[in-house]
Amino acid sequence: MSKLSENERMAEYRPGVFFKIPKKFGKLELLIRRSTQIFQALFSARFSANSFLEEDAELRYNHQEELEYYKAVAHSGLTTEELAVLNHLKSRGQSLRNILIVGAGAGREPFYYAKEGYQVDALDINLEMVEAAKNISKESGLDVNFYHGDQSFETGRKYDLVHISFAITSHIQGRKNRVKFFKECFKHVAKDGVMIHGFYDRRVNESLRFRISSWILRMRWFFTKREWEPGDTLISSVGHHNSSDMLSYFYFYESADSIKSELREAGLKGEIIHRELDSNSRLDEFWIIEGN
Repeated sequence: MSKLSENERMAEYRPGVFFKIPKKFGKLELLIRRSTQIFQALFSARFSANSFLEEDAELRYNHQEELEYYKAVAHSGLTTEELAVLNHLKSRGQSLRNILIVGAGAGREPFYYAKEGYQVDALDINLEMVEAAKNISKESGLDVNFYHGDQSFETGRKYDLVHISFAITSHIQGRKNRVKFFKECFKHVAKDGVMIHGFYDRRVNESLRFRISSWILRMRWFFTKREWEPGDTLISSVGHHNSSDMLSYFYFYESADSIKSELREAGLKGEIIHRELDSNSRLDEFWIIEGN
């Protein structure tokens, strides 16, 4: 790892997994940063009523800092929440011979499953992430099939487990679009198979910044056909530690009931298996999702 500059510090993503991030902002730097972000929220065409917010999410993951972050944690394994769900599936005798990862990034989830001996395929819409994952896979000798495509991409097989990478649905604006996403993901599931996905719960995450950003979006979309939802907001987390000025659209679910409602509309049902606060004090909820 390159030497730290005077404006950088080391952060521990997971025990023994470190990467560089900027030092904490001073009061003046923070004021300038927040002012810049408010200007973005109010006037940037990226968040207008006619903008394609899912495409904007892809722009975020093309950010060099984001790419470097995901490459750095590619071998860090599953999170404690993901492991809790996986162990629950094993304890109930769930078949897990083959697995599809939707939103695989640079390979953190698929590499873990490959090391455990599962047959693994992986999808991601970001070509640079896919190429990075393929390079890491080749260097590591891990057998994972990486495909450039979204959840509708046909791999030609069905899976015992479809692992939807954490919070992907938070990049999808509009209930009907998220329902469509769940339906398309579940088409990959084999008979008696399941999906797993982690959601962010709005109740813990509703900070002043959340409310201001959400109010700005509501105001900008008021006279248009774009429907605003209470969980619509903007965040600035590029990489793990919120170190960029660039804002991105993000959706926080209002409650577990709102998640269940979307799943029902998609013809599915879900159950919370694990819930905990992450390092940014956001409430993670990991679910098992099955057909009705």
